Amino acid sequence: MTRWTVEGESYPTFAAITQLAGTRCGLTAEQARGTYAGLCGYAHPSVVFARENRSLGPLGLPQFEYRASDIEKVSRMGVLTFLEATRHCASYYESGLDVLDALIAPIHQRVDELGTLAPEILPQAAT
Repeated sequence: MTRWTVEGESYPTFAAITQLAGTRCGLTAEQARGTYAGLCGYAHPSVVFARENRSLGPLGLPQFEYRASDIEKVSRMGVLTFLEATRHCASYYESGLDVLDALIAPIHQRVDELGTLAPEILPQAAT
């Protein structure tokens, strides 16, 4: 789709969209690009990314291991970016931003609490 051009307009790449959204949410362009690269690594690991999360299992076969803190970061990113996008839509349409903020605030707080309560699960302790 990024190669399609309609009346001089074209679709941005996912990396460009993430960078734009990140800068609107207070991230630097570098942080936004890094976030997108990290999420891509979780979704479809490259050789380099997979190497950090791969080990040999008991039968000598490769297995992927994701730490609880890594999964927490990806979950947090999904929830909070969705909520921020919802805020931007409400702001664009000038509709119910105060009500939406009142609903979002407890979710932000709960996500923060869950993140601090999540214990790190070590691969050796997993069953």
